[in-house]
Amino acid sequence: MTVDLPWVIITSVFGFAVTGLATPVMKDCAVRWRVLAVPGGRRNHHGPTPLLGGVAIFLPFAIVFTLLFILFLLDEVQFSRPSTLQMLSLFLASGWITFLGALDDKLRLNWKKKLAGQLFAIGILVIGGHRINVASIPFWTTVDFGWLGIPLFVVVVLVVVNAINIIDGVDGLAGGICFFAAATCATICFWTGDIFGALIGACVAGSLLAFLFFNFPPASIYLGDGGSLFLGLLLGTLAASSAAAYPGQRPSTLVMVVVPFVPFTAAFLDVVLAIVRRSLSGRKIFTPDSDHLHHRLLEKFKSPKKVIAIFYAFSAVLCVLTINVFVTPHSDIATWSWLLFGLILVGVTTAILKMYRVGEFKRTIENRPHFQFISSYKSFMSAKIRTINSLEEL
Repeated sequence: MTVDLPWVIITSVFGFAVTGLATPVMKDCAVRWRVLAVPGGRRNHHGPTPLLGGVAIFLPFAIVFTLLFILFLLDEVQFSRPSTLQMLSLFLASGWITFLGALDDKLRLNWKKKLAGQLFAIGILVIGGHRINVASIPFWTTVDFGWLGIPLFVVVVLVVVNAINIIDGVDGLAGGICFFAAATCATICFWTGDIFGALIGACVAGSLLAFLFFNFPPASIYLGDGGSLFLGLLLGTLAASSAAAYPGQRPSTLVMVVVPFVPFTAAFLDVVLAIVRRSLSGRKIFTPDSDHLHHRLLEKFKSPKKVIAIFYAFSAVLCVLTINVFVTPHSDIATWSWLLFGLILVGVTTAILKMYRVGEFKRTIENRPHFQFISSYKSFMSAKIRTINSLEEL
């Protein structure tokens, strides 16, 4: 059985159709089971909104995956990657983390339990053989990570999972960014002959496109943690694992360690900002807040549609650059793509630094508990000293 472009398109349409039909059903289920996002916190909605939208995206993925696995076992279709164990581990980890996220949507798990659940899912992938083996670092050299490829894989996927989860704070934002990432994955996988990755990426891209009809501002349903964690794990694994059939990761080709993650740049920037902001203010880095990059942009532009338009444009440009680098890795186009990516990154970083002003840095430091204690102690001692009339009293 030969899998060509029509099959990729059919898979994408299938994902679109199943999610389009399943989303209203999951919306009703979320209302019936009281799995709702209430107003306040880091979201910008004005009333209780159903969660569990991610289940409607996981469903077509599970169907397509099952069909591909059956065809693979019957020897009707061949994949350059992954192996049987690697395929099963990807499916099991995806199913587990979707369940974990849905459970969190209902019970509001604390960050320790969520982190443990995420590490368990990534552990399934590692046991299944997923890791980062050999990679070429752009403009430098080729690196064989050896056993370090396992902890590196764990860290990379964990960062992607939480990055997607963090940016899911504005209607349509996380779903849109993941759509561009999945479409890019499908395009490059097909170009390089990695059929498994192409079909899975196409299915998820089609599903997300259908879901965005319900999730675009004003959203009638959210991805929920079930959706954001699933998408982060799946797309992060496709980007990171040498076993996951992501473009360039066949035995005969070395993968660039940076390029597969370019579509996630917006999410990574938000993660870095969150870590710096929470560390400076003396809070745990997993403590949620409502001061993310998209919240700042929402405060500035007063419109969720304008905010996601900015992120969509940013993601679309980066995805085009990613495709250019993979399709023509040794050409002038690839070089100019890298230069343009660098210029965009510098420009975006400059804009972010202007948004988070130096004065706010000073206030952040002053709000740290230790700083407040020292300041209070200073005021107390100053008041005591003012009441002293002689050296003997001192």
